Amino acid sequence: MNKISNIPAALARRVPRSGVEKRQPQEGFGKLLQDFVAKVDGQLKEADQKAVAFAVERKGDLHEVMVEAAKADISLRLLLKIRNKLVEAYQEIMRMQI
Repeated sequence: MNKISNIPAALARRVPRSGVEKRQPQEGFGKLLQDFVAKVDGQLKEADQKAVAFAVERKGDLHEVMVEAAKADISLRLLLKIRNKLVEAYQEIMRMQI
């Protein structure tokens, strides 16, 4: 068999030498969930501020207020579904017999 010699040098450098590629530690699920909760909280506060500004100070557009409220509602519903699934998974684990 002949050795393949036409592999570009850039591709050859990408192949890990030891067989296992070293990776940077990734964020955990807890951090991801914490960031999502903070983002949803920010969306809820922003929607509330726009609604108050529209009602009291007549600033902004009703369309913008409704869009922000809908975004915040969808994010909150998603967060609640994730929480419910996590609780269900925890309860299922607690029912397992060792």
